Amino acid sequence: MLRHRALLAAVCGAAIPAALFAFSAGPPPGSSGVPAAGNNQAENTCALCHSDSEGGQAGKLNPDALGKIELRGVPAKYVPGHSYPLEIHVSHPEAQRWGFQLTAVAGDDLHGAGDFAPLPNDKTTQKVVGLVAARNYIEHGATGKATGVGQKGQFGWKFTWIAPTGNEGKVSFYGVFNASNGDGSNGGDKIYAPVTGVLASSEPGK
Repeated sequence: MLRHRALLAAVCGAAIPAALFAFSAGPPPGSSGVPAAGNNQAENTCALCHSDSEGGQAGKLNPDALGKIELRGVPAKYVPGHSYPLEIHVSHPEAQRWGFQLTAVAGDDLHGAGDFAPLPNDKTTQKVVGLVAARNYIEHGATGKATGVGQKGQFGWKFTWIAPTGNEGKVSFYGVFNASNGDGSNGGDKIYAPVTGVLASSEPGK
């Protein structure tokens, strides 16, 4: 197993402040920052509606270098159809509420690669299905516990990735995460996106 580190972005994907409270229960699919590929447009991030300023206007990605994520458990080589336990660990010294969304893609059009599932009887994560390129997503759940309310400095989630049943070639993981101040508004939140693009990747194996 490999460990991967990167800077990430907060989850949102819509610029409508009235919908912000709904996103605390989980962002809409297509908010993980996958770039444009083939006929598929680039996904949004929550910089459209969350901001590191108190005004809550459209924010800037990566307003500082303090937000970090570690995706643990991604295999160097995946076996088609095999399940892999993964864990996301996020940190920011000023945050006290958290959110994320992650997807796995492959091919020239970055279509969905494999599937995700929460752990049994675990409500801290949830799967959502997107309408673009057959992408599946895993994200934080709807409860306060799932977003680590009051948890200062760091937080994490565990879930399962099910590799594609066939050889899809290289699989790339894209993810976004929110380091929030926890005041219930869309202002004062730190929005990050992967600096190098791909969060993690896995090659086909046997």
